[in-house]
Amino acid sequence: MGSNIRNARCGFGGAANGFLTKRAYYVGKAAHVGDPHKGRNTLQAANIAINAINAWRETFKDDYHIRVHPILTKAGSHVNIVPDQVKLATYVRGKKLDSIFETNKKVNQSLKARAMAMGCKVIIDDTPGFLPQKSSSELFDVIYQNAELIIDDKK
Repeated sequence: MGSNIRNARCGFGGAANGFLTKRAYYVGKAAHVGDPHKGRNTLQAANIAINAINAWRETFKDDYHIRVHPILTKAGSHVNIVPDQVKLATYVRGKKLDSIFETNKKVNQSLKARAMAMGCKVIIDDTPGFLPQKSSSELFDVIYQNAELIIDDKK
């Protein structure tokens, strides 16, 4: 959702999506590539979780402006070792609080189910960001008129 602030110099009013921050920590079992069957591949678990999150996208209502964009912040340590630790981070952003919570539930299902599918564990940490914001247009008009009285546009 884009900003609709009339005067950036004043820096008030408008609307903004709310969000929560998610961090997922996958724990598996390292193994040498010569014996991969002895490991529990957390990178594969995280990859299929990201694919599952992407599969949910068509269920996100356009007018709720849902955005989920996961990244891997740690994905193993050596190319010849089955990764036993992977860290994933993302935001769940949206225009309405209930849609953020609904989407967060879908993301958590994806993260948990894919860990279980690969025989791994996942620890999910959700941290609140800020609430969706939609300013009152009536109040904005009053504030804007007062701001015009004290801001010198010639500077």
